[in-house]
Amino acid sequence: MVQYAAIRKFLITHRGYYCEACLAGLLHVPAEDIQRSLDEQERPDIAIAYKICRNCSSEKRVIGLRART
Repeated sequence: MVQYAAIRKFLITHRGYYCEACLAGLLHVPAEDIQRSLDEQERPDIAIAYKICRNCSSEKRVIGLRART
């Protein structure tokens, strides 16, 4: 299973929102691993929203870093 730290590191270096399928492809892991890693507990710095994926340009559920205020 992909570690949360690997997902966070990728999102820090690649700004924007990515769907689970694209994020899994970019990290070379199954999409189910992405979902399981993020569903384990609430992540205060990761946002899950319905937006356009930066990689495939489809509007769907995407993952990205929350903006710091």
